[in-house]
Amino acid sequence: MSSMRTLSIVHVAHEPATGVWSVMKHLSSWQAQRGHLVRLLLFVPGDWPYRGELSQLPCSVWAVSTPRLPGTLAFLFHQAATVAGRRDAYFRQSDIVHLHNAWLSSALTPRRQRGPAAVVTFHGVPPRDFLARKPLRSAVHQHWAAQLRRSSAALVTVNAQGARQAEVTFGIPAGRFFVVPNGTPDPGVLGCPSLRSDGSLTVGFVGCLHEGKGWELVGHAVRALREKGHPIRLLLAGTGPPREVTAAARICTEISNGSGFLGWVPDAGRNLMPQLDVLVLPSAVEGMPMAALEALAAGVPIIATPVGGLRDAIADGQEGFLIPRNLNAITDKLRLLLGDKGLLGAMSAAARSRYEREFGVGVMGERYERLYLRLRPT
Repeated sequence: MSSMRTLSIVHVAHEPATGVWSVMKHLSSWQAQRGHLVRLLLFVPGDWPYRGELSQLPCSVWAVSTPRLPGTLAFLFHQAATVAGRRDAYFRQSDIVHLHNAWLSSALTPRRQRGPAAVVTFHGVPPRDFLARKPLRSAVHQHWAAQLRRSSAALVTVNAQGARQAEVTFGIPAGRFFVVPNGTPDPGVLGCPSLRSDGSLTVGFVGCLHEGKGWELVGHAVRALREKGHPIRLLLAGTGPPREVTAAARICTEISNGSGFLGWVPDAGRNLMPQLDVLVLPSAVEGMPMAALEALAAGVPIIATPVGGLRDAIADGQEGFLIPRNLNAITDKLRLLLGDKGLLGAMSAAARSRYEREFGVGVMGERYERLYLRLRPT
């Protein structure tokens, strides 16, 4: 980095998981390899599942053990500790404090007028009625969002829809946001194995097992096609309540033909995506799901609903299909891919090309670096 200023950067988050943790660890690693001084400040309970990965990072990490509290109470706890000055020393020598808990980051931001520039990434924004169901919680969250709105922090969203949703939900003007899409590492191997053999079309779902993600729609679509004799199987990966886990395992058993419920798959981009021919994400609400970016990196087409960042990652008919959220739409597109390997191959190539242009870790890192230098030019 002889021609670029070296920055001191601290990434901060409370209990980052799945996609947020993936972004934090890969972004911080890329920045450290660029020659920046990078540290992570994590507030995590004792059973946080990613502790084993911390020693592999090329940057220093301060993992502060915290009590396991419900979300809003956890951030109230952090805010009280921040006001008491527990963390200011960790920020003092930094150029950039990059917070990853969206509007809740207001509870973690430094309270001094002078100090590092703050960057706050909204990895997802809930619909307006999400908070309206609990008035007390809504009032606290709206207070934190208002603090951010009045602050000088640079606000980032991972897709343009997120900025518009933040305006609706929290009254933060969409124009306040910079858009920096998430990035994911190159898995080093491509998916779509059915293009290289006469095997079954392998359909995948990766995500939380609850109704909003639509995993049951995927299962029912694959089962219907299998019952009609099509060479198709399903790999389901994710975690959820025991009832959902049992149902996911049962539907994979019913489909058979090598189908399976895999539970939580670590590093799914490398360990699962190359096994898939198509990923199906019929979500009701999304930010920018890492599973979609990992699929693009492996050249795996995506069938998804046009919500959140999925509209930014997929052009209908090119890297996959954007569909209504119903069983017939999923079944029709899977049937189309079953009968047209030429289309599957073209979509696979388009998915990989889209990843290389827009969603690599280096692309994400360079975008954040330009933002940091804009905030701290000298």
